[in-house]
Amino acid sequence: MRAWYEVIKPREDILSGELNEAIFAANLADVLHERAPLEYRDPAHFFQQTYPTQGLINLLATVAKRLAEGVGDSVIQLQTPFGGGKTHALISLYHLFRHGMQYRDAALVCQSLEGARLNALPEVRIACFVGEDADPLKGKTPWGALAEQLGVYQLVQEHDLRRRAPGRDLLLQMLGEQPTLILLDELAVYLVAAKDFQDQVLAFCQQLTEAVGVLPRAALVATLPSSAPYGAEGERALHQLEQIFGRVQALYTPVEGDEFFRVLRQRLMQEVIDPTELNRTVDAFFELYRHSEVPEEARQDAYRERMRLAYPFHPLVIDTLDRRWSTYSTFQRTRGVLKFLASVLRDMYEHQVNTPLILPAHLNLEYAPIRQELLRHIGNQYAGVISQDIAGAGANAVQIDQQLGAEYAPMRIASGLATAIFFGSFSAGEQVGVTEPELRLASLRPNLPPAVIGDALHKLGQKLWFLHSEGGLYAFRLTPNLNKVLLQKEEQVRAKELAERVRNEVQARIGREILTPLAFPNNPSDIPDTKELKLVVLAPEHLFGKPETEAFVQELLTRAGDKPRVYRATCFVLAPEPNELELLQRRVKQLLALEAIQRDSKLMQSLSDEDTHTVSNRVAEICHALPQLVLSAYRRAALWRDNSVQWLNLGIPTAGKQETLSSRVVNHLRKEDLLVSRVSPQLIRDKVVGADTAKPLAEVVDAFYKYPSLPIVESETVVLQAIARGVQDGLLAVQIGERVYYEEPVSLSESAYDATVRTDYTPPAAEPSMRTAPAPDEATPAAALVNESGIELLPPPAASAPTAAPRYRRYALRARFSTDKFSEVFSRVIKPILDESGRSFTFTLEFEVDGELPKQVVDMRVSESARQLGQVEREEKE
Repeated sequence: MRAWYEVIKPREDILSGELNEAIFAANLADVLHERAPLEYRDPAHFFQQTYPTQGLINLLATVAKRLAEGVGDSVIQLQTPFGGGKTHALISLYHLFRHGMQYRDAALVCQSLEGARLNALPEVRIACFVGEDADPLKGKTPWGALAEQLGVYQLVQEHDLRRRAPGRDLLLQMLGEQPTLILLDELAVYLVAAKDFQDQVLAFCQQLTEAVGVLPRAALVATLPSSAPYGAEGERALHQLEQIFGRVQALYTPVEGDEFFRVLRQRLMQEVIDPTELNRTVDAFFELYRHSEVPEEARQDAYRERMRLAYPFHPLVIDTLDRRWSTYSTFQRTRGVLKFLASVLRDMYEHQVNTPLILPAHLNLEYAPIRQELLRHIGNQYAGVISQDIAGAGANAVQIDQQLGAEYAPMRIASGLATAIFFGSFSAGEQVGVTEPELRLASLRPNLPPAVIGDALHKLGQKLWFLHSEGGLYAFRLTPNLNKVLLQKEEQVRAKELAERVRNEVQARIGREILTPLAFPNNPSDIPDTKELKLVVLAPEHLFGKPETEAFVQELLTRAGDKPRVYRATCFVLAPEPNELELLQRRVKQLLALEAIQRDSKLMQSLSDEDTHTVSNRVAEICHALPQLVLSAYRRAALWRDNSVQWLNLGIPTAGKQETLSSRVVNHLRKEDLLVSRVSPQLIRDKVVGADTAKPLAEVVDAFYKYPSLPIVESETVVLQAIARGVQDGLLAVQIGERVYYEEPVSLSESAYDATVRTDYTPPAAEPSMRTAPAPDEATPAAALVNESGIELLPPPAASAPTAAPRYRRYALRARFSTDKFSEVFSRVIKPILDESGRSFTFTLEFEVDGELPKQVVDMRVSESARQLGQVEREEKE
């Protein structure tokens, strides 16, 4: 869909910034004295820019019929909200009977003649009185002013000077027999000001309505507001005038229903450039509404037509101004809406806001004319609400937009929603606040997933300070909400209290597994130098990535007090990730603030039921999230490898999985084959003992705890089992005392540390069939065997000597597997080779995938990773 400004353009004076706001403030007195803007003063301009609503045509036709033929209503009252088009209607009557026959081709004139069934307009005397332009102290009275315009001032001169109302007979003389039109505007304003002779003004109005009713070719049209904007005095004045005019009046409304949309377009816009695109835009939005949770009205066919009439504005923009803001006495309906929308058009056209339809969410509260027009009716104290929560650098809603990511940030979803809520939050009547369906209507567009709006609305409720939600209605108020109260409580949380609580939360989630936990060491002497596997958890101030942390970890792993650490392969150190730790600290701080609110009974009593529930729910949510936050924060593990500190990233923990810091470290080490439950005898022969030599068993075992170049074993039993297998397979020999075990079962335990592991043993030549087991009374007792699980078994009968297991010098395999067997292939096919051989080998990975795959995933993850981990020989992409 094309941008709105490519389909229809605002008037040139709006585009150029030379718009004179006076053109929205119609004033009959200015027209009479030829000082009004050209749009009102010049009949040609006026007829061209006035949309002929049915109500206005009916009024003009009725008055024309009355003045031409003496038929129809003689006294007509125009009663609409302030700015509802009353004065514009009076100016229309004035120009019609002053200049109408000169411009009879104008739509307004032509349709008025047709409505009255006249071929021509009669010559009419016109007299006008504008209450807000008259001076009750020094100026002429209403009767004096009207008589002067009719050329008969001498008839009422004395009454005018003495501020006494003329009688009915005198008024009949003043009006005469000629067609005469009397226009009275803003009479209630004058009546409030004329306190000294208010009763005389009321008497004049009474006499005038009766006199006009008697004369066949006279007509009186008066305007009265639907509510008085002048306080108690105004209310009384309006009530008294209504009593008088109500006896003889006919009520007319110049603008009714959706004609208001046509009036606005006529006054603000040029001709539509592309009607087809306009219809396409409306149809796209309407189709979207049919399948969205918006108000039922927006899904009815009639709403499609309303959208066409209101274009380029969404009907909700105009409806909110018309139904809510116009209830303020300071907001004059038509002129107020025109002025506001002209500012919106100017701002959006200047910034080329590329949207097919102007929604409430698009209103720019940073633009001074828009912001000041709204604040004029609700008070400047709301300026702080706008700047802190809705619009401007640093506003809470703007921060949420930035957090939604690069795809959605330019759409201003959160700040748009906040703007729409603010726009719908105010009314002088009872209707205050916006429902969620109305917010979707105010924000939804075809390229925006509805779920994003729901997510942004939820974030607004969590972050904004003056947004209130009650009974399904969202509204901004001056009173701070729970978020603001919570922020104030957070500011009261002491740093020491926060640090202590964070440490407690971390310590509670260390766990044990096969690692002995050591929390928050201050120096290397806090960590014992033993063969016991240890998990060292650093205090929160030791952040990963800081040079000081790197130096401290190196000292922990290499020093034990003032001596070098012997068992360097037994220590694993956890350090917090800065960003994740900050999130943990923020949540703990919120928890402390919420708990402080719960302890403040007076504050809790002042909260709404909804906020009370929110406090409890947020406490529960944070407590539920803390384990995950701790695990996410402490995901950097260090160990000593290759004569330096090596860092591992444990990754983001799986949501919902019950884990501890210790279990995560153990599982990751196992996954990376750094911590093993089985080693190969060949590795012990090649890497620990060496060829044709011998080493004490204790030294062989200790090697796995001293030298980080060797696999880290879960326990000493792992080494003892490997040596026992090596003896049975003929790779190793073990000497205990004078007894040498070779190619036979051997029992090894920690108590057998006086044994020696040999690779230099050559068995004596003997026939296998003649080999016998030692007698029960020999020096070497029969010992139990140790299996791979560490369980002692009885030795097998020694009737025959065991034979060495057959071995292959070379092995190659080519096979097909499905991806759902991948983990089994590794554990059952590849890992046994690694365990037995004690060394890595090269394997070839070849696969072909049919079906679409995201280009970014293939290029940035799969292909790039393959090149980093190995050598790519062939790669095909289509």
